[in-house]
Amino acid sequence: MKKKILPLVMMFAFLKAYTQVGINTTGPAATLDINVKNATGTSTNVEGVLITRLDRQRAQSMTGVPISTLIYVNSIATGSQTGTAVNVDTIGYYYYNGAAWVKLHNPTNSISANIYNTDGALTGNRIVSQGSNSLAFTGTQANAFSVDGATFSVDAANDRIGVGTQTPNAKLEINSSSSGVSGLKFTNLTSSSPTGTGQAIGVDASGNVISVSTVAQVLTVENAVSNPPSSLNFTVNDLGYIIIPGTIQNITIPTDGKALFINFMLGIDYSLPPSGSGSGFYQAILFIDNTATNVYQTVQESGAGEQAQFNLSSVKFLTSGNHTLDIRMIRKYNNGTTSGANISCTPVSVSFNSSYIN
Repeated sequence: MKKKILPLVMMFAFLKAYTQVGINTTGPAATLDINVKNATGTSTNVEGVLITRLDRQRAQSMTGVPISTLIYVNSIATGSQTGTAVNVDTIGYYYYNGAAWVKLHNPTNSISANIYNTDGALTGNRIVSQGSNSLAFTGTQANAFSVDGATFSVDAANDRIGVGTQTPNAKLEINSSSSGVSGLKFTNLTSSSPTGTGQAIGVDASGNVISVSTVAQVLTVENAVSNPPSSLNFTVNDLGYIIIPGTIQNITIPTDGKALFINFMLGIDYSLPPSGSGSGFYQAILFIDNTATNVYQTVQESGAGEQAQFNLSSVKFLTSGNHTLDIRMIRKYNNGTTSGANISCTPVSVSFNSSYIN
């Protein structure tokens, strides 16, 4: 009996000393090292380790389970996906993390689906709490980021944003899809809001939003003469334009130029008719910087002591700098009046108004 017990005691003493166990190996490399008997070849012998196999209900019922315990759930027909089995939703390997059984990996070894590789649908409302962290998207494509098709589109290739369009042609383009409707609305700024200082905005022919200066009075001159002095008398014939006294106006236009509304109203008294009068036609025309414009009015002579009324209005774009405006007269059509014959005239009223419209 002593001969049989002694080898057994020696074996356990050896295991305790080295604390490593080898199966099919005399040199275990870990606490438990299992080698197959035939690592190569065509042997039909079954090799490997069989992990505990049980169903979900059994796994769910266990208590005092040590962390890292490994099991193989072979059925989910029993038990429920609650408690420690909250993650047990399919057959496979699970390990215990101290609170619940955790799936080792999907059995097909495929990459788990996520927002970076798979389309999906939210199962409920979600809130992202950023706190002090930023959330940024980068891209290089047109329509790199969009919401509901053309409702909102980010063109990352051209640094543009489209609202109602996936192909914006400006930094911000709004397409309302309704003719005559901008698609832009200010909730707290309406036609009844109090006015303030600044410039108005408008749209150009391409739909671009531009700033438009509010209408500003530039110059106003009004003169009415009941007994005009002889120094204001001037003569008109058909040989050339004559400046009407009192109509010369000097205007300074700011940088980038301005569109200017111009209005002249004149009352001209015919003092003495020309010889051979045939009731000629007289024209008053606007000159800008000594150049005739296309703004004029022509009236027929009505006789000595009568008056001619001229009302000239137009919008002209003037470049920045100083400009001179005046009204000149000429007998445009003699109509029987001797060529070169003068008619004596006197300005009895002059009214000039000008305003910026941009």
